[in-house]
Amino acid sequence: MTTDDLPLPTLLSRLLIAFTTEFDNEAEHRLEHRTTLDGAGGPGRGPWLVSQAMWANFMQFVGGEGVPLHEVDDLARITNLAGLQRWGYIVAGPDAADGRPAPPRRDWIVRPTRAGRRAQEVWEPLAGIVEDRWRARFGVAAVTALRDALLAVATRSGAGLPRYLPVVRNQMFADIAHLRPRPPAGGESSADVSVLLSQVLLAFTLDFERESAVSLAVAANALRVLTGEGVRIRDLPRPYPGGWRARNPYLRQTTAVLDDPDGALPHYPMVLHRGGWPDGS
Repeated sequence: MTTDDLPLPTLLSRLLIAFTTEFDNEAEHRLEHRTTLDGAGGPGRGPWLVSQAMWANFMQFVGGEGVPLHEVDDLARITNLAGLQRWGYIVAGPDAADGRPAPPRRDWIVRPTRAGRRAQEVWEPLAGIVEDRWRARFGVAAVTALRDALLAVATRSGAGLPRYLPVVRNQMFADIAHLRPRPPAGGESSADVSVLLSQVLLAFTLDFERESAVSLAVAANALRVLTGEGVRIRDLPRPYPGGWRARNPYLRQTTAVLDDPDGALPHYPMVLHRGGWPDGS
């Protein structure tokens, strides 16, 4: 299958995953961190390494002085608040200035740790750096055309969507039901390529999943490879019960969404709670 044969969500997904992988690799080079290579109690220093999703959807909104949990609670639901605490990026607790003996949790203050502030400093410029690299690698005209095309769709369909895909929920569905719109400070035109890719892909995903019994992530990464002759379990990205029956609706629905006017990378990002890596790493 050539790229000309791939459906739009796959093309968007692969671009987003490629961008994120480059973003994450650069962060890994610049940020003192720990990974499974060190072990949870190993000699590595710094926070546990996480992916761009945690920065784009949560950490960039947590200022140095902290922010009330109720102001970012919806963002915590699409990322992983407990994980970011456990991994060493934030702390959450009652406001020292709150005189009540037991303030409700929603009034707690979320603050970046020292390591979290360092991570924010590392992450903040990386999307612009990667986008500049893409201009040098693929040509200014190609990246400008991509931005313009994405911006046209994101302006119409992506308003109020998060800055990155959310952590998937039950059965891998995208869930943004409780998200409050957060327009970018500089308007949509100031958004980097990864934001535009995420918002356009998420808009497509939400349209798809309104009409589908299975999530787009499951359909694109697992059901897609099923055949009438059967597929070995080990060859599936993730087995899914009843997958063969659901495969044809997936193929029809991706085409239907595309028709609506108004090999190395996965066919869809799998943004999980374990750090948000979209490429399955």
